[in-house]
Amino acid sequence: MSYYPLFVILIPLIFAIVIYLINHPMGRILALLSQVFLLVVGLSYHSVYLPEGEYFLSLGGFGGKLSITLISNPLTYGFSLLSVLLWFAIILYSWPHQKQSSSYYFFLLFLQGVFMGIVHAYDFFNLFLFIEIATILSGILIIYKKDGPSLRAGIYYLVFNTAGILLFLIGLSMLYRMTGTLHMGLIKESLVDVEQDRSLIMIFVLMCVSMGVKSAFFPVYNWLPRAHSVATSSISALLSGIIVKSGVIGLYKIQQVFPMDIYKDFFILLGLITALCGLFFGISQTNIKRLLAFSTISHIGFIVMGLSSMESIASPGVSGALLHIVNHGFLKILLFLSAGSIIRNYKTYDLRKIRGVLHRMPVVGFMMGFGILSLIGFPILLGYQGKALVGEILRDQPLFYLGYHLVNLGTVILFGKLSQIFVPLGSRAPLSISIYDRLSLSVLTSGIVLLNLYQLIFSNFGEVQFYQGNFSLWSWIYFILYLLGAFIIVKLLPLKSPFFDQVRSFELSFQTANYMLVAFLFLMLLWSELPL
Repeated sequence: MSYYPLFVILIPLIFAIVIYLINHPMGRILALLSQVFLLVVGLSYHSVYLPEGEYFLSLGGFGGKLSITLISNPLTYGFSLLSVLLWFAIILYSWPHQKQSSSYYFFLLFLQGVFMGIVHAYDFFNLFLFIEIATILSGILIIYKKDGPSLRAGIYYLVFNTAGILLFLIGLSMLYRMTGTLHMGLIKESLVDVEQDRSLIMIFVLMCVSMGVKSAFFPVYNWLPRAHSVATSSISALLSGIIVKSGVIGLYKIQQVFPMDIYKDFFILLGLITALCGLFFGISQTNIKRLLAFSTISHIGFIVMGLSSMESIASPGVSGALLHIVNHGFLKILLFLSAGSIIRNYKTYDLRKIRGVLHRMPVVGFMMGFGILSLIGFPILLGYQGKALVGEILRDQPLFYLGYHLVNLGTVILFGKLSQIFVPLGSRAPLSISIYDRLSLSVLTSGIVLLNLYQLIFSNFGEVQFYQGNFSLWSWIYFILYLLGAFIIVKLLPLKSPFFDQVRSFELSFQTANYMLVAFLFLMLLWSELPL
């Protein structure tokens, strides 16, 4: 039996507790050592998972219906190995800034163990438990700066996400009453021939809305730019690149269990609106971290569009969504850490005051440029893989396919605005970059390069299928058209107008955000009543 999922959950948790107990500056060394342990354990199971094996680990001895069940397969194995690389980069980046803070590394590693639990959970109760703990830990890390803005954003995040996860708990209680179990496999079997009645729809809606809050879907997105823009850069990177994906992973697990084909078009529409909303607000921003935060909302919307098919991993949409989770995770961490290095050197968050990054910080500028190219969908890079596969499932739906192209165009516009920091203007004197910044960015870039080489050489990873049209003429034509369209729109768009000033400063109050949460819930319920 494979104990790999248990090991990858327990190793960071044990190291976190040891770091907290010793309360010594060497805690950061133990944090790095924990990643080495995880990597060794992961590589030792290399031969088990790459042949596409799937294993279930039942703990507790409570019997099938009540057992704590963890799942291991190539997908969870890939996620866990990649997360080791990402946490390793975050720890390196934090090295000079958190020298004495053992509590910081305690929370960081505890969060890693909890994230591993989210990835491997195969029963809904433990999925709920891991997501709730991740919410608390994330809130603590947002507040970690201990200043006014981070405190307000952290409390907003904690309270709003707790309200969301309570909906999940209500759904669980109803689901347990209906099926007598929270084991995902047993529930899936029991629902095969069950009619999609209102009770089942209510359960599905409650659980999906909860995951929507966690992942910042429209219209419950407002907590994300608040939190990610005020947290330290390392925490912003972790939240935006990994933790916000826990809700998407939860949504994927829910969709694989519940037979809810009536919501396919709803999720395409939801993803499209979320993506366009993120782009609309992101393009208006002048704060580099808020721009990146709204970009995350847009990419979450794109991932939801891919998951809308609710099919197997091998289907183009789901494969594209899962690939985009990985690609966006790496690239957004790379961009947030790069932004943190830029902010420290330029002493400003204002994009209008940051120029000449390629000349003054060539290492950071080059790596950011590489990340931007992948996120806008440069053919042959991994970012294009996810976009192209999601586009495949929308070709037969002209309106949604047009929306898909608008999202791609908007992404080019948004990152085109970010790319203005590369324009040489004023002083070209080189700025110093910490060796730890260089190391962390190099680790991330190396991982991204290896992933890109893998997708060029192989046609799949486990059941996740890669897009085979990277070198087709149409892929390059579309990309060039996006660039030309973005250039024309940027020239015509009055970004300095009072309208965009109002958009930039727009914030939902906590009360309004809760109204939006209720509205989201009722919209999902009403959708099931539409004669589609």
